Amino acid sequence: MKRESESFRSYANEFLGPSSPSQVLPNAHAMINQNCIALRRHQTDEQGTTIPSPSFEDLAFVGEREPISSSSAIRTTSPYVIRTTHGVLPAAKSIVSDMHIPVGFVICPFGASSDIVNVSEVVRCFHCAGYMNPYVNFKEQGRSWECPMCLRINEFTHSYLGNQTEKPFHGKLEMSHCSYEVAAPAEYIIRPPQKRTYVFVVENTADSCDANVPKHVIGAIQSLMREPERQDVAFALVTYGRFVQVYDLKLGISQQLSGLVDEIIPITIDEDSASIGIDLPSPISHYFHAFHETNQNCTRSLEHVALLRSSESSASFGAALLVALRLLENTGGKAVMFCNTSTLSSDRFLRDAGGNSADDPEGTFISHVTNFCSKKNIGIDLVLHLKSNVAQPKNFYQLALNSGGEMSNFTAENASMDIPKIVRLLMGSTCALECVLRVRVSDGVSVSDAFGSSFAVNPDLHVISSCQRHAAYAFLLKYDVEALKSPYCVIQVALLYTTCHRERRILVHTLQLPVSGQIDRIYNSLDGIALSNIWARMAARGALITLAKPMLRALDSFGSLVNHFNQKCTSGSLAHREKLIVPASLKNIPALLCAVCNSEAFVNGPDTSQLSALQAVNLVRLLSLDLSSYVAMIYPMVFDISGSILPLASESLERQDDRLAIISFGNMLYVVEPQTSSSERAAAVDRILEKLVNSRLFMPLCNLQKTVLSASSPITELIPQKYWFLEHSKNTINYYSLVDYLSSRIDKLRCKTPKTER
Repeated sequence: MKRESESFRSYANEFLGPSSPSQVLPNAHAMINQNCIALRRHQTDEQGTTIPSPSFEDLAFVGEREPISSSSAIRTTSPYVIRTTHGVLPAAKSIVSDMHIPVGFVICPFGASSDIVNVSEVVRCFHCAGYMNPYVNFKEQGRSWECPMCLRINEFTHSYLGNQTEKPFHGKLEMSHCSYEVAAPAEYIIRPPQKRTYVFVVENTADSCDANVPKHVIGAIQSLMREPERQDVAFALVTYGRFVQVYDLKLGISQQLSGLVDEIIPITIDEDSASIGIDLPSPISHYFHAFHETNQNCTRSLEHVALLRSSESSASFGAALLVALRLLENTGGKAVMFCNTSTLSSDRFLRDAGGNSADDPEGTFISHVTNFCSKKNIGIDLVLHLKSNVAQPKNFYQLALNSGGEMSNFTAENASMDIPKIVRLLMGSTCALECVLRVRVSDGVSVSDAFGSSFAVNPDLHVISSCQRHAAYAFLLKYDVEALKSPYCVIQVALLYTTCHRERRILVHTLQLPVSGQIDRIYNSLDGIALSNIWARMAARGALITLAKPMLRALDSFGSLVNHFNQKCTSGSLAHREKLIVPASLKNIPALLCAVCNSEAFVNGPDTSQLSALQAVNLVRLLSLDLSSYVAMIYPMVFDISGSILPLASESLERQDDRLAIISFGNMLYVVEPQTSSSERAAAVDRILEKLVNSRLFMPLCNLQKTVLSASSPITELIPQKYWFLEHSKNTINYYSLVDYLSSRIDKLRCKTPKTER
């Protein structure tokens, strides 16, 4: 794999070759000046230029941004790790209010592992607990240092300086690298690091057994047990229908816990401890089996579960979940819940509005469970068997979202293919366990909100049971003062975690942003993909809560931004009603907003009063993706055999005799081959797929399908109509309807503005 810090253009050219100007839709047109572009309400202007569309480079955005540090000796944080909405932070709160867009950043802690160096010692600010970084200011000839976040002075210890009198910081990588890792001291370790532990909870109803769900889950586990790199893994097994059964894998017996279905199960949570009032027949150690162990009783239990048949139609999901949490109470880990969407709505625990805790009858089941998970470092993965469109229990998705878990789905038709893929992903891609993520920023700015799969203790402090390589978290910033006095603002993200080899580590990422009051400089620094990602996350959470017009806030925010930009930076350009002037840095925002509006996550319209299971999966996934995977999930792309991205316009995709293409949209990836495909073309497909994987423009659970079309068939037959948002359509939110909405939004804002202020 190439180094992720390389410029994207050379990186892409090596695999794909340079893009042909005749094949790539232009990124900008009708330039008003160097830093502006015009969005037009018609497909072409008088010069025949076309509407903007992101290029491959824009979508992958792997190229380094302009260095913020004044010192070339500082290794800045990779754009794979952290991206901010503003490359230059507004100096005053009033500027932020006038621009009407969120100020924040997206962080993917393990986004660029190759850029992370190891340091030998933890050095922290005594006052704010921030970590040593390249942006500290040295005082008293290097004997003390000023923290760039709280601006207070700290003394260096003699052991840290050592005997290096002439070059006291020579070899201290934390002084020159913005991303580094260090072993956690003993005081950071509350309990010994645990092995990776999973409890698989499999529904045993007629629908699940007819789809062979137990068989496919057991087959996936047995396949992973034979792989040497997964030997430090332990698992337990629970099945549930009308009653819950837990399996003593050491003795090879199943134990039915019939009393759990109707009784109240207390969940006790206080500052120091948490527990679930379930008495198990055997010691907890009997229920777990390590992959490296050989046990015939365990093998018999697995074979028994794989052959399960049932005629039951109801399932006790809540009771089975509590049994899984009881098993993980002492070690932490993951509860992987395989459940049927047709049975969730009837579960008494999920529909119980009064809670089930004896100590807190006012609380709810879901909030108690997620609070318990945060105390015990337990994550809940929901794997949904999509059986019907029945309405799901309100907020059931929070079991995964607020515990640091994930949501996946499969259908009966694809169970044999999807379940092994899901199990492998959930067990094989974990980078970190028992995580605590903390964000620190310079004085005058603070974290106001966060988006991602985690339990939020505070907006800037999150507990995450496990952090996957592709997982990302977004944070919004607020101004605590009217104006920032410092010329720079420092953002630092620290992740305390346990590795898969049971080592406790601290990962630190630091970013410094310049602060300015110059409006044009701020506009030129905006990051369109980071901004659209945060807008999409805000809309996703709104859809999960209210379901009412979730993208409207983002569209209105962008309209207000365009209005402000036209007033402040383009003097007189609004005289032409066919033009909307936007910063060149946001040239791709309209296409991305169209893609988000038409994505599967927002497939249900504003009249829908219930959240479907599939929509919940897509919304939760959207809340946790890093920037590249986010683009891959929402933006349709077409590549021809040369690797060039083609504009999504039907006249450009007519079928040719030698056309070989890859089409990516949503969670689907098609490889379109001619009827006579050569080995060279097959190699070209492999190269393009490799590039998509390396750039993360290929979703982990993407369904790869190969399609052979006749020479007369157009590629457009494979692409749903809703993805043609660069063409006129009354049935979708397309580029032109978006520009019309922005125009109406700006007209309303201009009417509300007093004439004296114009």
